[in-house]
Amino acid sequence: IIHEYNIAAPQAGLSREQIRQAQINGLEIAFLTPEEKQALRDKVAQ
Repeated sequence: IIHEYNIAAPQAGLSREQIRQAQINGLEIAFLTPEEKQALRDKVAQ
């Protein structure tokens, strides 16, 4: 999916920070347990 972000983000005028925030926002509304969400947040933070 990194390749897709690298192609689509500049075309949409999105910064890396905006893409990162979109990922975080998606995690917040996902049908996951709090533990699963935290594990994914930790992975994104790396």
